[in-house]
Amino acid sequence: MQEQISRPQPVPALTTERDSESLLQDARRSTSASNHIGRPLESRSRLELVGNTNVIILVLGFAVSFAVALYILFLWQLSPAYGFTGWESRLWKTIALNDKVGLSITISSAMLRLTMALQLGVALSMTAGLFLEDATTPLRFIPLVLMLRGSGKGSTRELVIYLSHTFRSNLFLNLIVAAMLLTTTLSQLASTFLVSDLGQGYFLDNPRRQDIAYGLRPAPNVKEDAVVLEIYQESTADVQYWTSGPAAYPIFAEYSEPPPQWGPGIQDTGVNLRALPPFRSADQRASLQEYDGYTAVFDTRVTCLTPVVHSDLVVGFTYTPMWTTAQLSGHAHVVLPPHIRRNDPEVSTSKRTVNLAFNCSVSLPGVAFEEQAASDWAITICDLDGAGIKMDTPLQLDNNIWKYLVINATGRGEQWQESEDAPWTVSNLTDPWTRLSLPTKGPSLSLSMSICMNGLNKIDIPTKMTRSGTPPYPAEPTMSWDDTLRAYDTSKITNLYAGGMMNLSDSSRGIMRLAKRSNWTQDYIFTRKFVYDSMAIKQVSGLWVLNDDNIGVMMCTFCENHADSVFRAHRLHVVIFQDILKKTNNLALAIQTLFTILAQRVWYDFLNEFTVSAEASFTFSADRLIPVRNGGMSVVIGIIWVHNLAVIVIAVLFFSRQRISMVGNLWQGFGQVVAGDVADLAARSTAALDKEVVRELEKYDDGVGEVVELIRDVKSGDVRLQRRRRSYV
Repeated sequence: MQEQISRPQPVPALTTERDSESLLQDARRSTSASNHIGRPLESRSRLELVGNTNVIILVLGFAVSFAVALYILFLWQLSPAYGFTGWESRLWKTIALNDKVGLSITISSAMLRLTMALQLGVALSMTAGLFLEDATTPLRFIPLVLMLRGSGKGSTRELVIYLSHTFRSNLFLNLIVAAMLLTTTLSQLASTFLVSDLGQGYFLDNPRRQDIAYGLRPAPNVKEDAVVLEIYQESTADVQYWTSGPAAYPIFAEYSEPPPQWGPGIQDTGVNLRALPPFRSADQRASLQEYDGYTAVFDTRVTCLTPVVHSDLVVGFTYTPMWTTAQLSGHAHVVLPPHIRRNDPEVSTSKRTVNLAFNCSVSLPGVAFEEQAASDWAITICDLDGAGIKMDTPLQLDNNIWKYLVINATGRGEQWQESEDAPWTVSNLTDPWTRLSLPTKGPSLSLSMSICMNGLNKIDIPTKMTRSGTPPYPAEPTMSWDDTLRAYDTSKITNLYAGGMMNLSDSSRGIMRLAKRSNWTQDYIFTRKFVYDSMAIKQVSGLWVLNDDNIGVMMCTFCENHADSVFRAHRLHVVIFQDILKKTNNLALAIQTLFTILAQRVWYDFLNEFTVSAEASFTFSADRLIPVRNGGMSVVIGIIWVHNLAVIVIAVLFFSRQRISMVGNLWQGFGQVVAGDVADLAARSTAALDKEVVRELEKYDDGVGEVVELIRDVKSGDVRLQRRRRSYV
């Protein structure tokens, strides 16, 4: 037989305070164990006291907080700008490369704020239950505590006042509640904390593989190749690589060996192979971490020798206010070092002496800019013809090398005019210079001569370039002007090209390291050779050999010579050449730098037109907004840790101690008020403001020293609020 449930009769409307009190007393008397709605408390599980929804909120809150903390640590610890640079994650790179770090932080912070706020509501409900059972709740705060237990919500202001009033009576719980309130409030700023740690950071991009062009397709036969080469020569004639300055100075990869310990008379850079990264963009080259594929490799070794000048030396000079020419003609010979040999089948390779004829214009210190000219070496590089000579090179190419007579002159124009046809004698030999002077003129008038050789062989082979250090890498240097010194600042450019001989590291120079190969010509691909003729001294202004004069280039800014067979190099070339010469006193190094710059300009000028390509793998560094500091991250992780620890403590206390409070049940709180001895106060407050009730309690000293305790009547099963006197509030 189905059990009949007795239903209470409708409660009549209250008309007076006496009617209200009478009704409440009747309600207490009618309440008995047999008349309770629902199962008894002792039969309910602890999870049921909390509620399934609240349990889910707590569990999911812990899971979300833990996941957010892990994600934050993942972003920070794998950031090369802050965390462990040895670790790599494709997922991390994908997030960073797609600029999703900031967005993901915003989403994570929003999830954290939501879950912490929900957890706070459940935790406050459980804490309110603990407050009621611990008999620490002052009578004036009973509505607030019941509201917190029923819904987890209440006036923040009243809650703060409550905590301050009960601080001593329930110190531990109050500290836990204060910690939860503080962390939940700070969680609103989680996104701000995390974003404050972000900055422009650098890391390695994912490796790429694609076809890279590195050269021009060769002509099908020699005749056609010669025709095409002539076309390319004509197309570069208006570029004037010698007489125009570069916008920037590209990086390169270098393999070098220290020069042998030669005897006197030789200045040598040693083996020096330089590979050019096949990327036109300066930003790509500057951010290149490694490259594995085909590209052009140049042998830039330069050897300068001290010449023996023959007695047929003739110095010619013409000087007028508007026109100055100086000419040097004669013969000289040099003794070839072991790595340079004759390339003439009719001459024995054991013959080490080479005779060279010259008829070169000479640059003289300028008169109009005498002060500026005094700081420069009056250098002329004169292109020489003559016997074929080959330089041994790891590239093993059968190319004749270029030969130059380098002349450094001192003295004023009128001194030279007076010294015409005078006998010059050798006054000093300083590697790699032979110094000539006139005994009658003293040391102020002199000629120094050196013969330099450069193969500048180029080969297209598979290369492996790597860069040391971690990004960011320095940008490719450009020429800048120093207003204080009133001079060009060439330090970065000088370090780039000549830093190896100055014992600078690759990273400080900004270059890459070219891996050594056991056989440099293995897998060599033949491509059209256009670099040499495009940068030849004779190519400038179409000045091919029209007479017996050798074409020369003036490598000084304020020197003079108006002969038709000499031209002035661009001032940027001159500045770098002079700077290296003055800093290192190494002529071979200065010439190596000059020709490397010219070769780079020609090669990169044609890069867009390259038709020969092969697959290559390469890696760039990327710059994105990533974690670069850890202050904000530490604060957020601390917030998560403290908040979750506080919630766990509250949950443990609630599950271990509570048996008569149920979280999130409004009717239970209402019933406990009606059944308890605070019902009369509740009945008198149906139309009162909070402050009016508080004043009433203070007026009659009723409840000022009282607290409310939640108790359970064992006989009746009632759970009600009971007032009791305490010695403290």
